[in-house]
Amino acid sequence: MAIASPAAAAETDPSFNLRAGVLIARVHTLVRVDPNATLNSQDVVFERDLGFERGPDILFFEGEYRFARRWKVSAEYQRLDRENSKTLDRSIQIGDTTFPLNAAVSGRVRSNLYKVQFGWSAVRNDKAEVGISLGAHLTNFLVSVEGQGSVGGSGILVQRDERRSTFAPLPNAGLFGSVKVGRDFKIGARANYFQLKIDDFKGGLTDAEANVEWKATRNFGVGVGYRFLKYRLDLTKDKFDGAVRYRFRGPALYVTAAF
Repeated sequence: MAIASPAAAAETDPSFNLRAGVLIARVHTLVRVDPNATLNSQDVVFERDLGFERGPDILFFEGEYRFARRWKVSAEYQRLDRENSKTLDRSIQIGDTTFPLNAAVSGRVRSNLYKVQFGWSAVRNDKAEVGISLGAHLTNFLVSVEGQGSVGGSGILVQRDERRSTFAPLPNAGLFGSVKVGRDFKIGARANYFQLKIDDFKGGLTDAEANVEWKATRNFGVGVGYRFLKYRLDLTKDKFDGAVRYRFRGPALYVTAAF
């Protein structure tokens, strides 16, 4: 009777793996827009200053293609779009505009996050996998604040709409691993980290996740996990001169499909 080797068993794994779900996240968004690069700029925390919800739900979609026994490529997409209106309990500054105490303002934060990675498995058999990855987080970020404000310290209130956007590519390197428990369960984890400084751009990224998946049928399953993401951007550009600090953490619920 022939017995399949661990390598042969691993080769029968599905080539395509899909995940779709929701992150029940606790979000922190800090923005500083400083056109003059002076020490008078303010940090605006949208959850604190503009009353943004700290725990929005974030939808995510992820696909993975294994094109060789030890090699795979994956892509992920997340979108977060939040708006809120509030009467300010302190003055805030965005760009050239100061929005005073008791001003009625509307704010918006929108982020589209794309992640692409190549992974190589140093260990891969029918029970476990451990490997390294290299890729990039690509973030399209927009912030806006609209309301009655004064320009350049004039004290004269006019309707203002301060809007800034930027596209920030952040490379990353990471580790990933998983262990099968019994026939239908798998425990997995992954982590990515990078720091980069080039001319007028400085950024940092930390992205980590741990999860447990249950294979309900041959092709479909469900999973639960915990996700942490933090990135830091410092920019000196025409469209965005300042800084962004963005962080979220929380549990994730998702479904899986494998073919």
